[in-house]
Amino acid sequence: MENTVNQTFNLALNYLLERKIVSNKKEFAISMDLKPSYLSEILNNRIKISGDFLQIFFSKYQISPAFIFGLDSEIVANTPTSTPDIAYKNSSEKIIPQNPQGGKLHPKLHPTLHPTQKNAIPAVVTIDGSGNNNIALVGVKTRAGYLNGYADTEFIQNLPVYAVPGLSNATFRAFEVEGNSMFPTLNNKDIVFAQWVEGLTDIKDNHLYIIVTKNDGIVVKRLLNRINEYGYLIAKSDAHRLNEYPNFNILPQDILEVWHPKQLLSTHFKSPVEYQQRLNNLEADVQELKRLIGIK
Repeated sequence: MENTVNQTFNLALNYLLERKIVSNKKEFAISMDLKPSYLSEILNNRIKISGDFLQIFFSKYQISPAFIFGLDSEIVANTPTSTPDIAYKNSSEKIIPQNPQGGKLHPKLHPTLHPTQKNAIPAVVTIDGSGNNNIALVGVKTRAGYLNGYADTEFIQNLPVYAVPGLSNATFRAFEVEGNSMFPTLNNKDIVFAQWVEGLTDIKDNHLYIIVTKNDGIVVKRLLNRINEYGYLIAKSDAHRLNEYPNFNILPQDILEVWHPKQLLSTHFKSPVEYQQRLNNLEADVQELKRLIGIK
């Protein structure tokens, strides 16, 4: 039977303990900034190991990523001072890296989010030689390719990457905004740095999200989570022109990825006049609505 990542990690930890690299499991948990109880859940295979956890683990200990992913029988990394850039792929059982020496990639796996399903990491995550998460940028010109390449190691590795202060200890991706449907919150060509959302049950009402869908492509919208009630999400625009940017529904089975914006890179400096005009328009619309229904 093939070992899972949790099982090979367990073997690696035993290796560290036997060679006194760490004195005990509590010391190891502290070094990884974990509670001992959480480590115990991992060792007992009740919690699946995330990509972020492995990034920290590889940066702190001289353990071979190839061993953890079941590609090599050698526990110790051959080059302790330099770890090649690796793109990790996620499946329900284990995480598979691209072969750092080149050659044929492993079969592509395309996980789909579902209300009852949680995915620890995206299909592909890139890290640098120090084990830090690179933030890949999906620009307007690469949006169409991303729908087919979001789980393709080679495609993701060819995207431009950035390191952003304050964005760590999680998995992030950057997306370039296209269009004005989210004005004045977001402008065309703004770049949004967003954090991976593990499951649809984590989506909160009226928060901004980036949703990668099969039918509508990459959309940036505010969401109302009505999956439990009606079986879908409601996507809303911030723009005041509802006739031009109407609400629409997104079915769970159409969703490939969900990201939650955390930081914004924009060249547009908003003027207070913009907010005042929006309030004026809203006030006028309310007044007209009252007139139509006969309220004075």
